[in-house]
Amino acid sequence: MIAGLKQYAILAVAGLSVLVVLTGAPAVYAEHSKKPASALPDKFKFMGTEVTRHLRTYVVTKAVNIRAKPMIKSKRIGKLKKHQRIQTVGKAPGTWVAVRDGETDVGFVYAPMLVSVINGELDAPVSGKVSKSGHPACDYSIRFVGKSEAEGQFFKIADYDVHWKCDSSDGPREFMTPMFMTEGPYRSGKKMIHQVTIDIVDAGGNFDEVVSTTTFYNLDNHTLSFDGISVKRFSSKPDVLEVFAQTVPKALEGAVNMTYEAWTKPVWKILMKEFE
Repeated sequence: MIAGLKQYAILAVAGLSVLVVLTGAPAVYAEHSKKPASALPDKFKFMGTEVTRHLRTYVVTKAVNIRAKPMIKSKRIGKLKKHQRIQTVGKAPGTWVAVRDGETDVGFVYAPMLVSVINGELDAPVSGKVSKSGHPACDYSIRFVGKSEAEGQFFKIADYDVHWKCDSSDGPREFMTPMFMTEGPYRSGKKMIHQVTIDIVDAGGNFDEVVSTTTFYNLDNHTLSFDGISVKRFSSKPDVLEVFAQTVPKALEGAVNMTYEAWTKPVWKILMKEFE
């Protein structure tokens, strides 16, 4: 059943215009920088040019030159291959990013030739509490369980289990829902967004089909937005339709909160009854 759910993710990301192949880090072309990326200030000098801190992982969509300065006529000091994965530490004036390999400054790359990707792994489970009038109060824990292939694509899907423990008049009820995040984005207009979905796969045959609640994570402005539920009769709007989420754990946390609020009373009635 879960394999069928992955098809839902694949259809949603089919608009991605580049095949993402994970390859090794770029070769080293420049002198060492003293500070690790995590310790960089908001603005700093990178190979003589002031840049704004911008820590991101990208994949190269087309072979592109590495320049000594953020300009087309600058000296070429290297080249990146199509589908190569790179790390950036800063944004330069115009549409250029500063690329680093470990603690070594590599050079400047033209940003339109890149697409951002996410690492969906969690170092530890993400836990929290949710409550709403007319809903059971619940504790939840999101656990990373691994990565799976996206059919027809080369990026991965990060998979999770959400463990729910909800209050009822007869004591706590516990159940599990699968969750996933697409590590590769797909285009929505000019935006690059990642799909985050929580599914109710089975509840003793009480659902005629999989109930999928989908949110979208925009990495550029760090917002998570509610999209909807696949089965309309089980769908309502959450109280908050968009939240700020600067990290992947925060995006997953926001997705659980929106899903909890969006599930209607009939959904909760089935869930709580089935797991009595």
